[in-house]
Amino acid sequence: GSNNLGSLGDGTNLDRHSPVKVVDSGVVDVAAGLYFSLFLKEDGSVWAMGRNQYYNLGDGTNQGRNSPVKVVDSGVVAVTAGGAHSQIVKTDGSLWSVGANAFGQLGDGTTSDRNVWTKVLDAGVRDVTAAGPSVFVFADPNKAPTDLTLTPGTILENQPAGTIVGDLNVTDPDAFLGPQSFAYSFDAGNGSTHNHLFSLAANGTIRANSTLDHEAHAALSIRVKVTDDHNASLQKAFAISVTNVVEDLDGDGIEDHADPDDDGDGFSDAMELAYGSDPR
Repeated sequence: GSNNLGSLGDGTNLDRHSPVKVVDSGVVDVAAGLYFSLFLKEDGSVWAMGRNQYYNLGDGTNQGRNSPVKVVDSGVVAVTAGGAHSQIVKTDGSLWSVGANAFGQLGDGTTSDRNVWTKVLDAGVRDVTAAGPSVFVFADPNKAPTDLTLTPGTILENQPAGTIVGDLNVTDPDAFLGPQSFAYSFDAGNGSTHNHLFSLAANGTIRANSTLDHEAHAALSIRVKVTDDHNASLQKAFAISVTNVVEDLDGDGIEDHADPDDDGDGFSDAMELAYGSDPR
């Protein structure tokens, strides 16, 4: 084939009209880009040759090569080459890119060219293929969220309705694929006893619907469901702590809920109530 830029890797720039051996053994995969080539060896190393104008060979330079040059030492399981960019998948499922990026084809969230291999996905990738400025990533199927936390999950008693109890935060194994959106809702089942006492906003903020009393309920239980973009969900119950606020009208060291004479006037609360007066 065409070899004016050294893409055949035989050490020359001569076109070839019949097959010519360029590597004796150990090659398990080959990828051809526009005037450059990559190949993967059984030891997990990656080698490249040909045009390198956009640093697409991944050797840290923009110098063309007409013989194979090692660009990754080991740990690679898949390679692909596009118009002027390259991608590799490593054994840990991470995806790495290098080269031209005018159309965002490197997948790093920018349109800046890269002259060194740049990690764009942390895990979950099984294979990758490129065509021109496009890239197709084959990743593991969507997984449901693995954890849901509520921070702080406490509220002082006697606070007005609408007081924030806490914010929900999701742990999702597919976060490496990019921004995720989640839908929150109260869920029936174990731990949902006090769902009706709270409201749940779209962003995961939980608020009290009314004033809460520590002496009546020091701990409340709610159950929440989170659903990801692909309708996979997780349910979890949370204990809401209603924190005590010391209420001692007469300052005698006995909280009002246990004080037989809240206002300390010498007449018990029971007597004042029987008489029709306010014990406070």
